[in-house]
Amino acid sequence: RIQIGAPRGSNPAHGNENTGVVFRCGIKSSCYNVNMKPFDGNSDTYAAESYFGNSMDISEDKSIFAACGHRWVQVSGFDYWMQGACFAGKTNENTTEFFNSLYRLNPQTVVVTGVRVYNLAIAQMGFSAQFVKDTKKNDLMIGLPGLLNWKGGVGLLSKGERPPAARRRRRRSIDDIRETFIPDVA
Repeated sequence: RIQIGAPRGSNPAHGNENTGVVFRCGIKSSCYNVNMKPFDGNSDTYAAESYFGNSMDISEDKSIFAACGHRWVQVSGFDYWMQGACFAGKTNENTTEFFNSLYRLNPQTVVVTGVRVYNLAIAQMGFSAQFVKDTKKNDLMIGLPGLLNWKGGVGLLSKGERPPAARRRRRRSIDDIRETFIPDVA
């Protein structure tokens, strides 16, 4: 099988908004949409033009895939925060789980010398995505170019041991995947 990302694609299940679509195709069979459902009618999110399928990867052992959309938006009051989001799913199933912890973390913005700057609000999680090679845990590194007012950083979706408590954020997950966000300190 092959997986194809169509970041500007539309899916009738999502109201034909151009959310992005991931297709799974057999070599000798037709293609179908992978079931990606962050769009649960939550009025606090904006999924159109999310670019899901823009960055994708499959784990080294071929058991888990990830697809991200760095333009997924979380609405907060009058603010539209382009935080991004990712899906992870087993390659032999047509279900996925949705990951975006950024809107649950605080502060979204901070005041630095009297000026409000973005902390997590425009991180664009999932701008890039790659499973870490040579690990048995299927760790997924994700790009966060807008983190800390465009300083940028990386995120880690990790299966296995919990990260240190200061960085830990527990989420429902496939095979106990955990999220950790690491700012670029260089």
